[in-house]
Amino acid sequence: MPYYSPEEERHINEPSRHPFIFEDENTKTLTLINSARPELTVTVHPFQLKAIIEFDAELRATNGYARTEMPAGYMEVVNVINSADYDKECKYALSMWDYEKKKWSISSIPFPPKFYWPTTYIPISYQPLVMLGFISKEGVINTHVVEETVQGWRNPLGQK
Repeated sequence: MPYYSPEEERHINEPSRHPFIFEDENTKTLTLINSARPELTVTVHPFQLKAIIEFDAELRATNGYARTEMPAGYMEVVNVINSADYDKECKYALSMWDYEKKKWSISSIPFPPKFYWPTTYIPISYQPLVMLGFISKEGVINTHVVEETVQGWRNPLGQK
């Protein structure tokens, strides 16, 4: 886990929604809408957005010298995320590349590790497992149900 300063630390568990991130109920993908140019939207998988936030955390931890490559779509997502009004809409921002200084400009308050997104992403192919109770809507495996089901398959008549 990256290092957070005392100022950053106090925001870590604060839940928040971003005003320009919208979830598609059918596909579970996230659409980011640029408030300055609404016709320019960015659609990302929830795990892609997670990778972007983790890359930002790595930039902070290494003073802008990340060891991993920048995730695809990072700059497009930064443009949307950072367009929110800091005082009224979202206090979090992502680090941006400063083309003039040729280095990363680290934002003041990072997205906390437990940032609340509109959904917990569960692949559509796993939905039957959720309906049967094997996995919760939050993506947690229900080991009790799994163990009982396996036991039932091994001994379908319940014989001892």
